[in-house]
Amino acid sequence: MNGALELADGRLLSWSFDDTLRLWAADGAPLAVLRGHEGSVWGALELADGRLLSWSSDDTLRLWAADGTELAVLRGHERRVKGALELADGRLLSWAGYPDKT
Repeated sequence: MNGALELADGRLLSWSFDDTLRLWAADGAPLAVLRGHEGSVWGALELADGRLLSWSSDDTLRLWAADGTELAVLRGHERRVKGALELADGRLLSWAGYPDKT
């Protein structure tokens, strides 16, 4: 496992260098495997509306429904995405590694 966070509803979300994210019940029971990234997942966060956002060494970010259904692939970076956050107005901000530098 590369990282994890507790969601607002008590579930857990973990991500890994195996290119997946996983949803877990509060008691640790597995709920869903989120597949779609084609590289190590570097991080994830829960958005204010309950959707999930993840970023990866595959140069993309992905939006997921609260149940783990993939909603969108966000492309534009030329190198692995290092992080992201949600701005107060709901827009997303992401950043990438060298040589992208955006």
